[in-house]
Amino acid sequence: MPDTSADIVILGETIEHLPNQFFFFQETARILKPGGIFILTTPNSSSLRSRLSQFMMESEHYSKPAPNELDAYTRWDESKNDQGYFSKLFISGILRLRTLAAINKLSIKKIHPSSRSSTSAVLLIFYPWIYFFSRRNLKRQLRKDAGHNAVYKEIFGINTSLDVLLGKHLIVEFVKR
Repeated sequence: MPDTSADIVILGETIEHLPNQFFFFQETARILKPGGIFILTTPNSSSLRSRLSQFMMESEHYSKPAPNELDAYTRWDESKNDQGYFSKLFISGILRLRTLAAINKLSIKKIHPSSRSSTSAVLLIFYPWIYFFSRRNLKRQLRKDAGHNAVYKEIFGINTSLDVLLGKHLIVEFVKR
């Protein structure tokens, strides 16, 4: 597609399968018009449930096997070694997605709520600690670099967002600056 030719790009449940997510964000920013919208949905690895699963098994969900070479890549055609499909090997949390977007002159317009995980709701007992450490980190960052306070405050808001901590999926709307 030509540069600045798209008003909107929608990517549903795909980014976690792409090995070069930076390139995808770069191309999306290239084709979007200024003020254009990019909507992305992906499993929420930033939810409390997923954070617990990562801690326990280094996996997206504690009920599924950890990533491995047996099911991480499916070849479309066994005779061609270079064509296939990656499993959720490249799942990224909201802060990584935000960073990839920001590097490419996209900013979060809105994080839309999704269905909530009951496991994450139970894990909300840890919310005071999450808030405390996020707030402490924010204060440290502002002392070191007050010139970028909007960035650090946005990250704090994302780290303490109940839509992020409880949601099963991330539904993120980006806008091109």
